[in-house]
Amino acid sequence: LLGVGHLVGLSVGMAQLVGMATGWWILLPILTAHSSVGGSAEELANTVFRADVRFFGAGVIGVAAVWTLVRIARPVVGGVASAIA
Repeated sequence: LLGVGHLVGLSVGMAQLVGMATGWWILLPILTAHSSVGGSAEELANTVFRADVRFFGAGVIGVAAVWTLVRIARPVVGGVASAIA
């Protein structure tokens, strides 16, 4: 995460770090708090991570993509309109 954050910029790297911390230290404990599945804690954490936390992260990425598209729509339309004029 640090290497990729360095390559793409500090704000993206910090977003990745916050996302990782949210997934592992906030969301995963909440989702595993009342689980009655047998097995080790490691198996439970990995199962919940694969089944729920990854999809949460994918949803956040999707929302961020739509938000970015909405934010850049006006400048893109203005640029195309000025290029046509």
